[in-house]
Amino acid sequence: MSDVASYMDFFQKAEGYYDVNKKRLYETRDIVVRTKFLSRENIVLKDYTVKEPVSIFNPALFLESNSIHIYARIIIGYYLYISSIAEIVIDINELFGKGLFLDKKYDAIIKIVPDNKYDINGTEDPRIYTIDNKLLMTYCGRSINYYYRRYGGLQFTAPITAYAYRGNNQYTWTKKEVYYLAGDLKGYVIEDRDAFIVKSNDEYYLFHRPTMIDEKKLLVISKIPNYNKGNEYEGIRIVKVYDPVEILPPAKFEVKIGWAMPPLMIKDGLFIAFIHGVDREIEAYRLYATLLKISKNEIAVEAVTPTYIMEPKLFPEIVGDRPYTLFPTGLWKLSKDEYLIAYGAADHSVGIGVFNINELYELLDAGKIY
Repeated sequence: MSDVASYMDFFQKAEGYYDVNKKRLYETRDIVVRTKFLSRENIVLKDYTVKEPVSIFNPALFLESNSIHIYARIIIGYYLYISSIAEIVIDINELFGKGLFLDKKYDAIIKIVPDNKYDINGTEDPRIYTIDNKLLMTYCGRSINYYYRRYGGLQFTAPITAYAYRGNNQYTWTKKEVYYLAGDLKGYVIEDRDAFIVKSNDEYYLFHRPTMIDEKKLLVISKIPNYNKGNEYEGIRIVKVYDPVEILPPAKFEVKIGWAMPPLMIKDGLFIAFIHGVDREIEAYRLYATLLKISKNEIAVEAVTPTYIMEPKLFPEIVGDRPYTLFPTGLWKLSKDEYLIAYGAADHSVGIGVFNINELYELLDAGKIY
């Protein structure tokens, strides 16, 4: 490539890319009922010298029987702001008890630690989901290059996927894959995060948000080659994703957007995907949703919620290390119509809420593109 601008030649545009933001408004219809907040004071780190982290936020979660398994990003110290990922298990009934704040102490077991060249400077913002009946976690690894980024040309974060294994009544996780964009884009991508895998029509896709050398952030879906073939290898395999498609740009009132929690599959090939948007005025983080059709030959944005569906409004979401921030990273089905959502609140604590899928359908119907 002869110049920086030419990297965009490698990114196709999704069908609807130029139409979706015509439907969007700088307004919010908040459909999430907050149920509980979990702070650092609620947890005790096991098998570690420090019993309480500096902060706990940006969680993934899954439901097993009557237990909620929360996997949250924890910060032990602010000197280098290096994260690990800890598991906290809570009885589901405690989420719906009296009050917004949990008042118990829970054991927290550190499950994902920085331990290789892809994540030695931090393991951040996990998403947990199932693919082919396997429980997976994809998180952002801050690589050995993280503190050398000022020299240019080095990609300093990348998505990493770990596989869950159940034994002795607990989960262990094995890091298996790290993802990079293939081909001549090497050197033009300086960061990649907000990632997870989606299966559609027997094809596998990486949802991710690369940052380019000119600091432009792109909301992208790329194809994964030969996924799920030979995943019992030793060590971490480098996977080169290809055919990147840019899904939509930020709205005129946003400075950037990124993927939030993993999507809901309505049927094979049709998904509700969630996106966080950061406004231009105070850089507050809010949440909205799109309806995506994914086939082998095309990705189309079929609808968008005209308004945001969640915004900071409670004190723990407004005051913290990053004020006015909601960072949803966890999603799991609770009942026929209800879904649990887990999010980072102001980069300081974990929030958990519930929304009804029918309210989301109503908003998407109001924002139909096709």
